[in-house]
Amino acid sequence: MAIADFLKGAPTMPKNDTNTGLATAVAAIDFDETNAEIDRLETERRTANAKADEAQAEAQRLAEQIRVWTGPDPEALADAVLSGGSAAEVAAAAPTRELLVERRDVLLATAAALRDRAERARRAGDDVRALQRQALYDACAGFLSEQAKIQTKASQELLAAIAAADAVRELAGFNYADAATSKARRGVTGAASILGQVDRIRVPDDVIAALKPVEARAKGLRPVPVTVPNN
Repeated sequence: MAIADFLKGAPTMPKNDTNTGLATAVAAIDFDETNAEIDRLETERRTANAKADEAQAEAQRLAEQIRVWTGPDPEALADAVLSGGSAAEVAAAAPTRELLVERRDVLLATAAALRDRAERARRAGDDVRALQRQALYDACAGFLSEQAKIQTKASQELLAAIAAADAVRELAGFNYADAATSKARRGVTGAASILGQVDRIRVPDDVIAALKPVEARAKGLRPVPVTVPNN
């Protein structure tokens, strides 16, 4: 492969025949069960947090009532007696500061337990999402292996081109490589890139097209990238 071929056009990941099998591999993954579990855990998390908010609000209401507490409302007690209750029964059922404090503490403990359940549901949901991502990675193991071979082969071809150019220059007694060879050498063996400063590499359209359907099917996957970082 000529060095000039590496310098043409925008940098991109190579398009190859293995890409056609990528769509088949990811389409075979069944995400239905894990998606349902993610939905269930998310509902559990939201419900627990909502109920914790209710308990917290009621605890705050009782805390304010305790702060200004001066004893049971006599008018409310009188109304209760006139409504049919005996004075003894009404007095026994009347709230006390101690009872209000106990109810507040119970509500605070309940809210804390609900928050803990919500957090456990969130972590469990994250675990299921991780399982989805692992399933995708495992299904693409063959594809990734092929891409690694392509990258290795391309690097070897580039090194061979560098060596060929160096051999001619050495035979002719020239000590300085041309600009293309110098860039190629740095691009393969050093930090600099033969293509200049390239921050991101365009993902082939057929790879994007193969991965887009699985992105929509699994709730735990990240968006399909259009470009990937060159690092």
